[in-house]
Amino acid sequence: MICVALQEQNVSRCLRILESLELAEIRIDMAHLGEQEVREIFSKSKTKLIATCRADGYTEDERKHLLKVAIESGAAYVDIEIETDYAYKKDLMQFAWKHSTSVIVSYHNFKETPTLPELKSLVDECFDSGAN
Repeated sequence: MICVALQEQNVSRCLRILESLELAEIRIDMAHLGEQEVREIFSKSKTKLIATCRADGYTEDERKHLLKVAIESGAAYVDIEIETDYAYKKDLMQFAWKHSTSVIVSYHNFKETPTLPELKSLVDECFDSGAN
């Protein structure tokens, strides 16, 4: 299965694109979606969706709120970065599980590829922190 990352700002266009996909990551942050747009996309699409909202330009509270809206509206998965504060991660994970949303704990390194032992350690850390 291929996952497509979308940052479409127009809700109608986003929903049309999603009709032809099995799995998509909705980049709430890159599309600059507000609460209503998030609610509409995640509640109307029949495609399995990953809710992602990175920190750039958002406070922790804004990010958490938008991700919770996505979860409540039907997100199949929520993406939480490995380096996220423990309390934030725990609260969001518990909220996700309560709504039958699976948790992805992600790691991003745009400078280098870690060694195999480091990668194995990161995978263990992701699962130990609660990733599904």
